[in-house]
Amino acid sequence: MSQIKHAKLKLNAPLQAEKIETLKKILTREMGVLHIEFVPRKRLLELAYNFEVTTLAQIENVVEQHGLKLCRSLGWRFRRGYIHFTEQNEWENARRPKTTCSGQPGAMLKNAARLKGNSDREKTR
Repeated sequence: MSQIKHAKLKLNAPLQAEKIETLKKILTREMGVLHIEFVPRKRLLELAYNFEVTTLAQIENVVEQHGLKLCRSLGWRFRRGYIHFTEQNEWENARRPKTTCSGQPGAMLKNAARLKGNSDREKTR
């Protein structure tokens, strides 16, 4: 099951058409990016990417390696930082084993069965 994420990256300067096309080819072939659209008037890269394949931080690194500068304003840095934080948490949670607070995977099922048994007894009284 793939998890599709959407993000926007604001660039500092307008782009040339050749750089946009080169970047689109690299990101779609190698990075798991499903859709890239450049909005020239706003200098925005709108992305849709498969989170199981890549993260926004990895995409940003490729963008900067190709000579493009991301907007460094407080609002855009906060937005990207928040996305990085949530993606890191999602990766860590996906790798963590699924257990209950008691540390035993079956504890919830046992408690549910025990509670169901108690409610059956109350009905017969």
